Amino acid sequence: MGGRRLIKAAIVALTLAYCGLLAYHQAKIYNSLENPPRIQDSDVTELEIAPASTTDKLRERENTTLDDIFISVKTTKNYEDTRLPVILKTWFQLAKKQTWFFTDVDNPLHQNLTNGHMVNTNCSDSHQRKHLCCKMSVEFDHFLDTDKKLLYLAVRTTYVPMVIPINETIASVVMDHRRSRWAA
Repeated sequence: MGGRRLIKAAIVALTLAYCGLLAYHQAKIYNSLENPPRIQDSDVTELEIAPASTTDKLRERENTTLDDIFISVKTTKNYEDTRLPVILKTWFQLAKKQTWFFTDVDNPLHQNLTNGHMVNTNCSDSHQRKHLCCKMSVEFDHFLDTDKKLLYLAVRTTYVPMVIPINETIASVVMDHRRSRWAA
């Protein structure tokens, strides 16, 4: 019995020592966060800031036109009769050549209304990540097969993008008050 008591006492002592060590390190970390190292003036004097310069890519971006943009709209057979007609009657009229619709069903009527820009992805209409990735891969493949510079993904057909041309140069591509996000 004396041996068991000795083992229990040793375990308790080791546990207390370990807890004390943890508390010590935690306090040390907390204190280092409270007192961060200060930057000395001598550290700052050696810094050099290079002047901003215009690069070719920035100049190229300034010369982007509507024809440089590939607009991809992901939709599904469930929304083609309700949401798609609104898009076709509104902003699609401003960017017919640039806008492509990616769906999960063949629809000759919509194929005709979009001037052949309705692509059946042969992916499921499910919103599971695997099926959304399937559609997105078809979108990327179509974009990569073009010579377009910019890809605009309308992730949901409820988000209505606006393309604002100024003197045939794109000022910006924006969406209504909502932000685009990954739909998976």
